[in-house]
Amino acid sequence: MLFRSDIKLEFNLEYRFDIIKSFKGAWFVDVGNIWALKKDENRNGAEFNIGTFYKQFAIGTGLGLRLDLNFAVIRLDGGVKVKDPAISDAESWTLFHNKFRFKSITWQFGIGYPF
Repeated sequence: MLFRSDIKLEFNLEYRFDIIKSFKGAWFVDVGNIWALKKDENRNGAEFNIGTFYKQFAIGTGLGLRLDLNFAVIRLDGGVKVKDPAISDAESWTLFHNKFRFKSITWQFGIGYPF
């Protein structure tokens, strides 16, 4: 089943630091979510509400390695959930309520342009 979302808000903060030569490290924080403009019976809480949307942000953080080749950047990031808006109580702060395990890390590999 394909769900439609009409609003997407996302924020990213990344701090890069030198390791050696072309290798750089990165620490990042990602915040965001998606919403629908109309209520959907199949997705409780998916509709955008100006009074509560800020409470529904997902938050993730992590560390990464960057190989900066001047014409391209090859990156490997490992990130973890900090806040999961699908969980509605204090347990939504998953980083603080779950025992950390290596399998909790989500890995992302990418090749892109430097900025």
